[in-house]
Amino acid sequence: MTPSAFRARLSALGLSLGQFATLSEVHHVTVKRWGKVRGGRMSEFPGWVYRLLDAWEIGPAGNVPHVESKP
Repeated sequence: MTPSAFRARLSALGLSLGQFATLSEVHHVTVKRWGKVRGGRMSEFPGWVYRLLDAWEIGPAGNVPHVESKP
């Protein structure tokens, strides 16, 4: 997944990067670094990210929690 594809998927699900970071309990800076080259190496998206996005997409609307970004 590329960073732009990740952001597009979040947008389609109605989530911002900050909301995803809060939901997944990962620091927002770490989330922003996924898929980018750093020190000559690509920072891969963790495998669980795909599963979490899939679960968020298919989850029943009544069970989807509202996620607030931390200030």
